[in-house]
Amino acid sequence: MYLTGASRFENLISIYKDLVNSRIHPIIRATWFHHTFTIIYPF
Repeated sequence: MYLTGASRFENLISIYKDLVNSRIHPIIRATWFHHTFTIIYPF
């Protein structure tokens, strides 16, 4: 199933909120967020 840019971003935010709630180290969260964000919006 193909997700649109908007739904991918909503999914990204949802997963990020789960990571914050699970108390993952901030550097790991930032690294994951940056990597995933650049896959969605590479430019």
